[in-house]
Amino acid sequence: MNNEKKYLLGLTLAELKQVAKDLGMPAFTGGQMAKWLYEQHVKSIDEMTNISKANRAKLAAEYEIGCFGYSDAQHSVDGTIKYLFPTRSGKFVETVYIPDKDRATLCVSSQVGCKMNCLFCQTGKQGFEGSLPAGDILNQVYSLPEVDKLTNIVRDEISRQYKSVRQFAFAVGIPLSTINSALHNGIGGSSFDTVVQICRTLGICALGEENIHLTEDTQRILDQYAKLDDYGRHTIASVIQVEYDRCTKTFEDGSDLRGGYSSVNLSAPVANDEPVSMNVLASRED
Repeated sequence: MNNEKKYLLGLTLAELKQVAKDLGMPAFTGGQMAKWLYEQHVKSIDEMTNISKANRAKLAAEYEIGCFGYSDAQHSVDGTIKYLFPTRSGKFVETVYIPDKDRATLCVSSQVGCKMNCLFCQTGKQGFEGSLPAGDILNQVYSLPEVDKLTNIVRDEISRQYKSVRQFAFAVGIPLSTINSALHNGIGGSSFDTVVQICRTLGICALGEENIHLTEDTQRILDQYAKLDDYGRHTIASVIQVEYDRCTKTFEDGSDLRGGYSSVNLSAPVANDEPVSMNVLASRED
């Protein structure tokens, strides 16, 4: 990887416009760059043919696209492919392509390593080394050989079941602008309850796995969580973290956390930005 030049992939429209201005180009050149990057997926600056040759030369002198192909791939008999992509920091991350009948799913990494250390996950065993910048996350899609096979199941189902996006927005009870934003930027950037509403209306499993079975209790908890405000969700997340730590860790002196009492102070912001605190006392029988 060339560490002398800066990368364009991962920059926002505003940042690309600033790049253009800094190089003495019109601001609209930044918009042209954005379309070449995020719509056409070009691999080199020379492919940006509606930018003058002189300006492309200026741009190439200081920048490059910043896309890097995979270093290794493992193929499964069911069609699943695990790719190993390099990052700009010299680390490596895993990306998994999962074909399924008439659609395909891509699982991308957003960090190097993981803090959770789940027993079944190899990534967790390497520890947490840091979050990825936008360019490294985007590169996993940008440089994927099967990128053209990826499907937008939400968009496809709306087209199949409804006459228009406007009709779907009315049916699901979500503003049209919110739906359009989700379709343009990806449903992953929407709020939890918006994702749940969209997926349920379309008959899509929000967890992305058709073979996952949720018990009635689990579904009830998810339904209730979806209706909580930020304060409620913060409180639930804090309690879950406490219980996770209690069930998986021990005190430094070797005593077991899975018995006795533990007290934790929870705080969360409310409307007036003043934190509200509470003490939760948990007890367990030995």
